Amino acid sequence: MTYTAADYKSVLDEIWEKIQALQVIKGGEYAKDLDRLDNFRSAAAALDLPMETIWLIYFNKHIDAIKTYVRDVQHGNADRPRSEPIEGRFLDAIVYLTLGLAILDEKKRYE
Repeated sequence: MTYTAADYKSVLDEIWEKIQALQVIKGGEYAKDLDRLDNFRSAAAALDLPMETIWLIYFNKHIDAIKTYVRDVQHGNADRPRSEPIEGRFLDAIVYLTLGLAILDEKKRYE
């Protein structure tokens, strides 16, 4: 079996569409007004921590779920019930990586 460049491009195109939709849906749930970083900013202020620390906590939740899935695959328990499909955790992790980059971009632009 060979996973071709065309296969990979197809998956990238599909992922990009899903990420675009996900960031609109979840961005509307978590971000007030027009500030896409509001949930990180408000939690950071409430806890007197940098936004990066809050970001890491949120991001790590998805990484923990992915690590659990990988361990489950290794031990033959991949079909264990999950709170959401593992594909969703991967997509969420990608979205959180872009939010992490947005935090860095904001620092470069405004500090």
